[in-house]
Amino acid sequence: MASTIAIHVGGTGIRLGRQLWDVLFAEHGVSHNGTATTQSIGEATDFFAPAGSTRFVPRAIVTDSDSDAIGALSGWTHRALLKPDNIVFGSSSCSNNFATGYLRRTDLRDDVLARVNATVADSPQGNLTFLLTHSLAGGTGGGLAAAIVDELRSQHPSATIICCAVVRNRSGSSIPTQPYNEICALDRLQRMADLVVLLDNQMLAGAVSSKFGTIPSEFVGHNKLAARALGLFTSPARLPVRHPIGFRELTRTLAPFPSLNLVGLAMETWGKSTAGDDIVAAVRQTHNRISGIPTARNKLLSPMFIVSKGRKLSGTTLRKDGRLKIPTWYPPAVSVAKTRSPDGSSLLVENSTGVHARLHGIVAQFDRLFKRDAFLHLYEGRGLSKAAMANARKNINDLATAYENAG
Repeated sequence: MASTIAIHVGGTGIRLGRQLWDVLFAEHGVSHNGTATTQSIGEATDFFAPAGSTRFVPRAIVTDSDSDAIGALSGWTHRALLKPDNIVFGSSSCSNNFATGYLRRTDLRDDVLARVNATVADSPQGNLTFLLTHSLAGGTGGGLAAAIVDELRSQHPSATIICCAVVRNRSGSSIPTQPYNEICALDRLQRMADLVVLLDNQMLAGAVSSKFGTIPSEFVGHNKLAARALGLFTSPARLPVRHPIGFRELTRTLAPFPSLNLVGLAMETWGKSTAGDDIVAAVRQTHNRISGIPTARNKLLSPMFIVSKGRKLSGTTLRKDGRLKIPTWYPPAVSVAKTRSPDGSSLLVENSTGVHARLHGIVAQFDRLFKRDAFLHLYEGRGLSKAAMANARKNINDLATAYENAG
């Protein structure tokens, strides 16, 4: 048996989590009141907890540092199915400060962990996965999420931890301390989580704009697209496949080197595709690369294609496709998971040397502030020393260099 517990942290994580659960409810045939069809009952138990013979509720915990983000749940069709105790809000904002969320909100962290442990106790014994959605840029999404992941690793050392982390716009962000938060959060998550799935807010906006010409307000379009991608990403662990792939196997496939565990996503299309579509060409198009990882002069360390069961895709043919730039040491076939997902899209999950460009960009933003000691007093006043921040910066810069040299 396996069970997955979703934890949605901060406003961005909650909005993304809401959209993701809409995908899961639809794919597992669970209605707004929790009833499920006979066919989907067995499949639903990984992400849903039984609440009767044919009724299910999501194994989900929602948290934010204050109650403002509760608005992200208002009007949600499935909100009534969330256990009230699993909606955990604090009394004050983290003020876009990683140090506040990581070091000061221990009461909120402990409340979340209490709900996590209660959910674990009520879940089937077996492979356990924690799936987090959050932003890297804020004090809650970056700091509190990192604190939660630290405790999850300490209390559940054998569990699989996957963080789905949104990286904010590289320019025009309203959070001046964003680079500090991203560096400090990535430093913790990369070491404590098994896999970190990057989602680039700027690329998501470009993808929505490319598809529809306009960008819906309040990131609705961004989150819908990201949720569809994450739905495909999780489908091999949720839906029938030729060879079942749990999250533990998925993370091992995607992280051939222990410390290189940042992965990106690229969607082939946004709807029904045909067997004749050139998937490789599609996933290399800029507007489909929703994690912001470039393809030029980079190699795929561990690619995995996730497609609907109707698609014919040969792993050995993909391995020989020169456009993918797969290193010579990689196995003779690319991993391909064919699921029963009704989404006609195909997804490339890539652990790529191209991550170095994204990481170096974040480091450069960090340096512009750090060299002038800008905003440092806000972090030091919350217990995070300048030396600790410099060490986090060094770790991420070293990680970027390791990615650059890995191919």
